[in-house]
Amino acid sequence: MVERRKCQRTIIDRQSWRSHGLVTSKIALEDVFLATAWLDRLRMLDLAGPADDDNELETALLNPLLVHANSPPLCCYPESFTMQLHFLGTAGYHPSETRHTSCYFLPESGILLDAGTGIFRLPSLLKTSNLDILLSHTHLDHIVGLTFLLDILYQRPVESVRVWGEGEKLVAVRTLLGSQYIFPVELPVTWHAIDDPGDELSSRLSIGGAEVTWRRQAHPGGSVAYRIDWPDTHPATKSAETGNVGQTRSLVYATDTAGASEQPILQWMHGADVLLHECNFHDHQREWAEKTGHCYLNRVAEISAATEPGRVLLTHINPIDELILETDDPRFKMPCEIVSDGLVVEF
Repeated sequence: MVERRKCQRTIIDRQSWRSHGLVTSKIALEDVFLATAWLDRLRMLDLAGPADDDNELETALLNPLLVHANSPPLCCYPESFTMQLHFLGTAGYHPSETRHTSCYFLPESGILLDAGTGIFRLPSLLKTSNLDILLSHTHLDHIVGLTFLLDILYQRPVESVRVWGEGEKLVAVRTLLGSQYIFPVELPVTWHAIDDPGDELSSRLSIGGAEVTWRRQAHPGGSVAYRIDWPDTHPATKSAETGNVGQTRSLVYATDTAGASEQPILQWMHGADVLLHECNFHDHQREWAEKTGHCYLNRVAEISAATEPGRVLLTHINPIDELILETDDPRFKMPCEIVSDGLVVEF
């Protein structure tokens, strides 16, 4: 039998992994972590058999059907493991040659923020047995990807898919997508109203091992911002080897909004590790931003100054007029960057 070994972080030659098609030119570290976890799982469970050796185990590991099998790997987070945020779509309104519409994924919790066209990139990133989709609102550029779920779940089945949003808007989506003239197949999801029971001040949802709260925002038809807090007991915030408690993690997602100004909401947003905030317009387009319920750069800078996040990530970028951010813009006292499709941010 292969000797059982303690789960540990493994350094793998990236070129070798690329040659087997498991990583692209943008190295997907989550796949490396997932694969090493599977390798250790085989060793610890003695599934290899008496004739197998490490080379044969690694050969089996390279089979994508094994790497992305339904059952998740044993908890195998390295000592320095952090939460990951994957940017699947970062454009507003419609896709461009380089950006798809809003979609962001937190694989450690199986949480997807909005379901724009970028959702087609999801299958290889799924690690959990459940998928939770949090909708900020239901304009088409944020929900059209729900119709892609049939192919996504064919490639990577999960036990359940839950779609969360304001109740009245979920009814509208179900009515629209339930029409045979729009989409002829029933989606394999369950629908969950974040405002039933409870309002935005009392509603606290437990999703993917995290606490999710929300606040309404100013936008045509209305939208909601989400705050996600991971306790220090979440597997991704502590060491799997030592069991030492790690730091809590927090993210605020505020898109399709004219920007928070009320003090209670700013306080609710305050101190997050990451503020993922829309910035659809340049400063000289302030009038258009206010007319359409979106933000411009100086408005986001004001919100950042009031809420003091660890870092600011600008998204929902205008697909025909890319936002420009000066290096070390003095209006931002914390790291700030414009995100792009394919980016992975750790926090």
